[in-house]
Amino acid sequence: MGPHKPFIRLEDKGSQYGTLYLDMIYPVKSAERLALGAKEVRFILAMKVGLIIKNDKRTPIFSINIAEIDTSDDTLIYGKPELGLVSGIQKLRFKKKVLERVRAELKDFLFTEVLALPYRPLGGLDLDKVDFVSDGQGRMNALILLKADENFIKKMRK
Repeated sequence: MGPHKPFIRLEDKGSQYGTLYLDMIYPVKSAERLALGAKEVRFILAMKVGLIIKNDKRTPIFSINIAEIDTSDDTLIYGKPELGLVSGIQKLRFKKKVLERVRAELKDFLFTEVLALPYRPLGGLDLDKVDFVSDGQGRMNALILLKADENFIKKMRK
């Protein structure tokens, strides 16, 4: 990871995904240093990620999944200067080879689960459906539908 911390922007109104930005540093081997003219390859990784809640044995698991990875030339070569994230690929020799290698490494990450966090305190709620929607101003709204059995409702009323 580079000097900038990872962050998520929820900028698309009505979208169920946020954009996760990572400042990546890839260490270069000694033979490659001479060819590239650098000790490391620094680039910006922009991924669309979504939050899904799954149930496993009545324990909800909050899961972050990668839905899309931005591997465009503009993002990989120049980064996102408007966010203060600058890529170092623009200064390297053999840019096309570097881009090919980065894209080859990233293709396996598409549609993978980045994080799975079980949360037992919500285990008895039977979360049937949760919809997350961005308001376009950095906030994610959640609509949670709960399903409770009759015994649970009777206990709560007493």
